[in-house]
Amino acid sequence: MLYRLGIPVLDNIMKQTFKMPSLLVIAGHPGSGKTTFATKICYSNAVEKRRCAYLTLQEDKEKLFTTMKRLGMDLESVEKEGYYHFVRLPIMGSTMPMVLDTMNRIMEKLSPRVVIIDSINALLANMEDETKKARAVLQNYFYNLPKVINGLVVLVSEIPFHRQDILLGHLEFVADTIIILKHKIDKGRLVRTMEIRKARGAPIIEAEMPFTIVEEKGIQVFASPILERIGEKGEQLKLPCKELERAMGFLKLGDHVYSYFPADERPLEGLMLAFSVAVYNNKRIQVVSYRYGSESLAVLLWRGTEYASSIYEKIKGVKIDRVALFDEFNKFIKKKTALVGINPFAYSLQELFIKEIEIVEEAKADIVMFHGSDLLEAVQKPEDYIPLIYNQVHLLKARGKLVIRANADYNQLYKEVGSSIADVIIGWQDQTCPDDSHKHCRMGIVWGRGKTKVLLKDLDIWKCIALGLEPIFKKALIKG
Repeated sequence: MLYRLGIPVLDNIMKQTFKMPSLLVIAGHPGSGKTTFATKICYSNAVEKRRCAYLTLQEDKEKLFTTMKRLGMDLESVEKEGYYHFVRLPIMGSTMPMVLDTMNRIMEKLSPRVVIIDSINALLANMEDETKKARAVLQNYFYNLPKVINGLVVLVSEIPFHRQDILLGHLEFVADTIIILKHKIDKGRLVRTMEIRKARGAPIIEAEMPFTIVEEKGIQVFASPILERIGEKGEQLKLPCKELERAMGFLKLGDHVYSYFPADERPLEGLMLAFSVAVYNNKRIQVVSYRYGSESLAVLLWRGTEYASSIYEKIKGVKIDRVALFDEFNKFIKKKTALVGINPFAYSLQELFIKEIEIVEEAKADIVMFHGSDLLEAVQKPEDYIPLIYNQVHLLKARGKLVIRANADYNQLYKEVGSSIADVIIGWQDQTCPDDSHKHCRMGIVWGRGKTKVLLKDLDIWKCIALGLEPIFKKALIKG
């Protein structure tokens, strides 16, 4: 790809589009992110030593530089290197010949490979007294400009709030690429989507994608994963006990585990089982919880570890130093875990989805557990929520993550969907104990691909957890 948009998802989709002189139109309602997107294109090419001229009629340079620096674009640095040029066009009262002369002088002086016009509507509006023929000449100038500079020309276009069309005349038809930025309010949150209306030479499978604008990173776009590109599963993980081997068969990085439990319970076994598999295999685990903050998650993990240590002592006939155990536990927590609490109602659904992907990528964990997302499910429409969950699971599977989703069992539809896309299913429930009808036991119903359901008592599960935590316990044994 000769020219970059600076957004990996779009660069991948349009890698054939910008290998030659191109005209790109970025359109959208006020506040939709057009200037941020256009600046990202300019900055990304400037960083790669392609000179970019940013021509504007309305942006203030100091304000633009400050805003974009917050979004991860240091325009001042590329300007000092001579690859970024901010030009404010003095258009007020100008005639069409004056505008063309100004533009030509800029092109001759700077010899840019990328040109941004922000915005084309403002330019045309300031020449509203010109004849239709004169305006057509100006539009024709922009059509030919990519060939003149042998590069990329980006026209930023405002769409009035009450309209959906771009209002650029024949430029809409001759543009090589048209991208529409949209935004709306949903449940009090701003929802942003990006529509690729036209892209010559690019196989557009997904025409509309959610995006968000993030501090220090700018625009982030998500495209649904293509299942045919998801390769074979990754490394096979060791299971700490024969009971799990019998129930699951095997477990690999790239698998998806769906775990459900009664809505009025908070079983610790599910969280601890995931933690023990991470410890047993010396893998990094991330827990993204909608219920608890990072400190509360750490307390829960310690509580489970301490309980499992007493079971381990009975199994192995050994004694564990609790102070030493706490130290070893904390070492693993600091080195091999990433515990994150998220308020799911602080974001729109699309923003939350992109935020979670961002958090997972930053943690570089092998195992990712989403804990308590039933809170989010309670207020989402299935037609909005299910596709995002499906895409998220398969995206993380494609990146070699063991994905675990642990939800309260209160919605049959979500339970069925979660189970249908899972490689392993673990259901937690209270029922009469098999060996004592007067007591209630928490049971785990576990089954993997090609396996029949296996019923495990909570003590059996805790034995598996204890054996999985053995690498930590061994370092805290009391000798003699």
